[in-house]
Amino acid sequence: MKMSVPKVSVIIPSYNHRDYIGKAIKSVLMQDYNDFEVIIADDCSADDSVEVIKQYTDERIKTFFLSENIGATQILKFLINNSAGEYIALINSDDEWCEGKLSKQVEFLENNSDYAACFTWASFIDGEGNPIVDDDILNLDVFCEHNRSRFEWLNRFYYYGNCICHPSMLIRKSVYEEIGYYNDAYRQLPDFEYWVRLCSKYSIHILPEVLVKHRRLYGANENTSISSTQNSLRLYSETVNIYKNMFAQLDDSDIINIFKNNFINKDASTAEEIICEKYFLLANNPAIGSLLKNQAIQFFMDNYKDENVARCFREKYNYTVKDFFTDNVISIEGFEHVFKKNDFSFCSTVFYYYQGFAAENSTVVRPSIDQGGTFKLNFTVLKDCKMLRIDPIENYMMVVKSAKAFVDKRETEIQPVNCEQFDSKQYFLNTDPQYIMTGEFKKGSRIEVLLEVDFIADSEFYELNREGLIKEISDTSYPQASLIDLYKFKNMEIERLSHELDISRRETEKVIADFKNSVSWRITKPIRTVKNILSKKAGRE
Repeated sequence: MKMSVPKVSVIIPSYNHRDYIGKAIKSVLMQDYNDFEVIIADDCSADDSVEVIKQYTDERIKTFFLSENIGATQILKFLINNSAGEYIALINSDDEWCEGKLSKQVEFLENNSDYAACFTWASFIDGEGNPIVDDDILNLDVFCEHNRSRFEWLNRFYYYGNCICHPSMLIRKSVYEEIGYYNDAYRQLPDFEYWVRLCSKYSIHILPEVLVKHRRLYGANENTSISSTQNSLRLYSETVNIYKNMFAQLDDSDIINIFKNNFINKDASTAEEIICEKYFLLANNPAIGSLLKNQAIQFFMDNYKDENVARCFREKYNYTVKDFFTDNVISIEGFEHVFKKNDFSFCSTVFYYYQGFAAENSTVVRPSIDQGGTFKLNFTVLKDCKMLRIDPIENYMMVVKSAKAFVDKRETEIQPVNCEQFDSKQYFLNTDPQYIMTGEFKKGSRIEVLLEVDFIADSEFYELNREGLIKEISDTSYPQASLIDLYKFKNMEIERLSHELDISRRETEKVIADFKNSVSWRITKPIRTVKNILSKKAGRE
């Protein structure tokens, strides 16, 4: 008897996950919604994944075992092309679904024809299936977002990056026919690039319930989500390209709908004004900072030759080519800086608004910094919130000698997030210092933050504990990543350090050279010797 066409096609790309693929398949077969087919394609795994897959004989399962590896995005295209359902659901071979996922998503899309896709919240699990509840790198709430219009999603993507979990997706198959498949050129962010294209045309919905367990694997079984050096370098490169293409492909009306609240001139509407706003948006992205600044420079150069655009910059924005020259001096001297006012003339401070566990909006302001190293931050609260997170400045390690905050001129408590405190000082041994303020902040309130800072000389921390740092690196799974972290503390003798870490000089020089093209701290995992270094500095054991 000929089987009817299923409503949903569940696609499972499999690759070297023999310990997890069975759990993924079981989590699909145990769904309370049954009108689906399961299509599994193994991408020439080198382990026993194929043998595990063959153990499942449910009549709804269709399998393909490829004789050569075709890669993550190509195998998704293969699976989609071999699907029959009206809807496509994806689960990776190392992830798991929770009960009720499919039924709740199908119900939503069946009742809301104007939405192209439905996603869910997701939690993180480790290789043993245990919930990840504490992680120094992961934002554990990243996949717990509330719903937005498609324009609001694009704004969110631009300022915060990817925040949608791919294996939580249920999407209409017709969407792939309309806007195409995933881009093969992306290894880290093919899903994020697709979400930008998706929201450029369609509305999406998030079910506010954790219905996916997203696994993070480290070491030999590391997946592409892990923050290794190579993954991080690719991630930033791909992010820059996604944002560049986003600006190139959106028309002016979309730019206004997406970014009007971020415009310098809230009434910008002419073609010339939108060009000016695009430049300032590219030049002041807090998510990846100076990496996108190169795109801003090129964008300005390409457009300023138009006299109408140049006139608009001068007359509407009081921004001249001299300002452009001043704002776009990108340092290539590594991390040997001192605090001087001109060093930070192009920097931005970001204030994030929280009502619950996730930031809902942000305000970008320019800090005022005097020669003594005092940051003065002033801004007006744009919406009611219960917590403010302040990211004073990126790309510099610093010691804060005092921190004060005022709400409508009344002093209020401000707490550091990611620092070590010694001798009444706050030591930020990362280049993304953060503070939080809690309370009831009303729209229109005036916030003032004063930070008295000193620059951390990288050499002093390195010299204090060189042997300990070398041992720490040798014991880690990511010697190259940790080597880059060490480079932040001192421009060391590459040859000697390479020998001690058993890494070739050429490989070491390449990794450091690649890193010097980026100014972001978040590119690698931090060294976990901060307390030892600071204890020795303070004369403590």
